[in-house]
Amino acid sequence: MKNSIILLMILLGIIAFTACNPDTPVTPDDKTVTISANITQDMTFKDGFTYIIKNVVLVQNATVTIQPGATIRFMANARLAVGQLSNEPGTIKAIGTAAKPITFTSNDSNPDKGDWDCLYLYEGAKDCEFEYCVFEYGGGNDVTKAMVVIKLTEVSFKSCTFRKSESSGIYMMKGASFKNFTLNTLTDNTAYPIIITPNYVHTIGAANTFVTTSGIIIQDEEYLYNPGTYTWLNHGIPYIIKGDVRVGSAGEGVTLNIEPGTVLKFMTDGKFVVPYSPSEFGTLNAIGTATQKIIFTTNASSPAKSDWHGFIFNIGARNCNFDYCEITNAGNSATNSAVFYLSQCGTQVKISNSLIAHSISYGISVDKTSSLDKTTIVFEDIDKETYHVR
Repeated sequence: MKNSIILLMILLGIIAFTACNPDTPVTPDDKTVTISANITQDMTFKDGFTYIIKNVVLVQNATVTIQPGATIRFMANARLAVGQLSNEPGTIKAIGTAAKPITFTSNDSNPDKGDWDCLYLYEGAKDCEFEYCVFEYGGGNDVTKAMVVIKLTEVSFKSCTFRKSESSGIYMMKGASFKNFTLNTLTDNTAYPIIITPNYVHTIGAANTFVTTSGIIIQDEEYLYNPGTYTWLNHGIPYIIKGDVRVGSAGEGVTLNIEPGTVLKFMTDGKFVVPYSPSEFGTLNAIGTATQKIIFTTNASSPAKSDWHGFIFNIGARNCNFDYCEITNAGNSATNSAVFYLSQCGTQVKISNSLIAHSISYGISVDKTSSLDKTTIVFEDIDKETYHVR
């Protein structure tokens, strides 16, 4: 009897070990592994296996390698959180193929948007890479705001699909950037495909496909203050500006170039400030073409005059250029009652071949130290002076 009990205990121990360790050999008919405990040692999620995330599972001091063809299913409210503590780093390497993608999805038999929470990559998430991965039916937590959430780290996504999120596809919080973001598809996400800060918009690479009626949200959690030259690409959908975009830094300063054909839509509090501090230097270049104009306009569904603030250029603005642009519905009173407000700029701001329209304020307001050539600017429906010298 005693030997039988010992044998039973050994068998139960083997079963329990197998259930939480995907590297343990299993029978061909048993390819489902439920994970409910934190992952604290290196693991491999295998081709042809299904891994069910039962609750909030942390990846700490471990690397999870996911093979092509593996499926990760999430139960309701489940989350995979990587590197939540900076002193307990974690890594996910999920490199699928076109023939064998890796799928992060719902565990529900009738999947729907918001069935699970999110993949959360924290500051301690190091060298995480995703290629040929599908993320679907997540975003069920209003707090995280997205199916994939990234904070204070750099992540690579290539040839991935983000679809059917209850909220947004990807939420880039403060300090989050893309090491690589190319050839991805973002479609049918309820809110926005991407939410990102001004400082890292330039890390959204080329050749991505966005299928959405909204746009990429740029919110002012973090300003464009890293010295250097950056370009916001035209992704075929609008950038939606929430709050300030401050362009400037000490030293060499910041240069922001906006690609021809780009559309930028502004919420009520949206504006550009170049630069914000008198100790900084900043350059904003919006140089379109006759066939690919750059559009700055309101995000309101029913546009009205002066729906958004406009542009403020201060001392420290250097060689700013607007060519073949359309600026409409700006000039909210918070921008000193002008679409363009120039202070101590000299001749550092140039506007040509452009339209400024639909404002209750001045078109351009300059102090006595600033001036620009307005001969190639068209003004329409401006309530105050089109060119005002303070």
